[in-house]
Amino acid sequence: MIKNKFLFYILLFFIFAFLASIFLNLPLLEINKKMPSHQDAYLVSWIWSWDIHALTTDPLNLFQANIFAPFEKTLTFSETMLGTAFLAWPILLISDNVILAFNMVSLLTFAISGLGMYLLVYYLTKNKWASFLGALIYAFAPYKLLHNGHLHLTGMWLPFVFLYLHKFFKNNSWKNILLLTLFIILVLLTGFHYFIFLPIVIAIFGITYISKNAFKLNKNNLIKISASLIMLLLITIPLVFPYWQTKEEYGLTRSSEIIESHSPVLIDYFISPIFYGFFNQIETFVSPGLVVILLLILSIYIIIKNKIIIKNNKKNLIIYSLTCLISFLISLGFYIRLTPASSFEIPGLFGVFYNWVPGFSGIRSPGRYSIFTLLSITVLVGYGISLWYEKIKSNFKKIILYFGIITFLLIEFAFVPTVISSPIKKNPAEQKLYSWVKKQPEDKIFLEMPIGFINDARMTNYDIAYVFNSRLHFRKIVNGYSGYYPPGYLQLAQALMTDFEPGKDLAELKKFQVDYLIFHFDRFNRRQDYKKETLKKIDNSDNFIFINNFGEDYVFKIIYD
Repeated sequence: MIKNKFLFYILLFFIFAFLASIFLNLPLLEINKKMPSHQDAYLVSWIWSWDIHALTTDPLNLFQANIFAPFEKTLTFSETMLGTAFLAWPILLISDNVILAFNMVSLLTFAISGLGMYLLVYYLTKNKWASFLGALIYAFAPYKLLHNGHLHLTGMWLPFVFLYLHKFFKNNSWKNILLLTLFIILVLLTGFHYFIFLPIVIAIFGITYISKNAFKLNKNNLIKISASLIMLLLITIPLVFPYWQTKEEYGLTRSSEIIESHSPVLIDYFISPIFYGFFNQIETFVSPGLVVILLLILSIYIIIKNKIIIKNNKKNLIIYSLTCLISFLISLGFYIRLTPASSFEIPGLFGVFYNWVPGFSGIRSPGRYSIFTLLSITVLVGYGISLWYEKIKSNFKKIILYFGIITFLLIEFAFVPTVISSPIKKNPAEQKLYSWVKKQPEDKIFLEMPIGFINDARMTNYDIAYVFNSRLHFRKIVNGYSGYYPPGYLQLAQALMTDFEPGKDLAELKKFQVDYLIFHFDRFNRRQDYKKETLKKIDNSDNFIFINNFGEDYVFKIIYD
């Protein structure tokens, strides 16, 4: 029986991974060649490479990343991504192919999400059909597909946290508290966004179980909870403290204006992904889809009509209703509005957490907490569908209705505009350039040009290319791409965005202690004689010494007066 159950879970895992490849338009035969054309996908790949490099060479300096030189602890401007880095590590060891690693881990996140939600809904309902439907809803929800480039937002471990919260509060065993602690740690390692919301979830569970006399704070349970907290603190403090230091040093918080511009409104929860192609604000795409909303309405009706299910599952219904409501209100930002143009608004719940709960002031997009709303909706739908399924006596009707629901669900999800994958072209000249950079002393600082956003038709950000390629050498570069920028960086990019003037720009380069300046002349979308003019200006300056060129990539050493 155990063996058959294990094989069933393995089969489910591969089904979810295969469906993910279809939804993401990722041909499995090209899984090692094509990567999502998304800046954050390249950032994630670099972070993994840095994590592995640091952990295998100098783990105590994990946060001393090589970008944004000469600033310290520059990994704290983004996430550590350790949770997904550990998944990517064996793939990179075997293949040394970052494209394959990213795609494989991406598929794994959907498979883990689906399996976790299946186990959670089945634990609560004991209905395989409702559990499979719940797994599809959670794993391939529009929100999850849209954020495929942000692997810290997959929420793949959240169903396991909820599952073992149920198990621990019910059975109080060491096994359950240790597994619960493990999955909370995995949420932390994967990303801070959801980790800082978990105390709210745990409080909802604890208060509900204690108020219903289903859990007692006796000596044995307090010992288990204390052991869990100690383990969490031992992992959390070393990872969180550097972020707190950076926040205090540079005052890194999100302004209310930025947060409001990235906050969804009520109507956003009811916009079908069929219409997402007409909008371009991904952070406000929080709708679970109209099919799921209709299933939720039907499920609530069925649950209310069934007094037995309410009596037997009162605690769980309270837990998921409260989690759904609180996460929904937080996701709407500082103010709750019907539409973006609404003049009428009421204060939202996010403002309370922004001002009083550590971590929330650094959140740019409150809509990301809609994943807890999604998870709660999925569980409530699981309850409703399991009851509906049991009431239908005809197996033929069951099959028709069930597969009809899945068909409409997957059709709607198929309209989600996912990021197109494209092959990464290797530039032989650049490969030689970065091989040369790798041979230089570790204390030297490089700056690559053009820097920042180039105002062309695509608004190209070349910095992410330099960050991504720095995994080939891990020498210090001034260039960087992240959720935050260090003080003065954007001003430097602005100053160097115009035609390069050695005399004027030298002072800016000195502020960042630049030792070598690299020009990628093939990336400047300017007049044809720009390269010739720039080289002439540099040649006339005593502060720049030509070192070498690799095709269109020119290297100069800077001599300061």
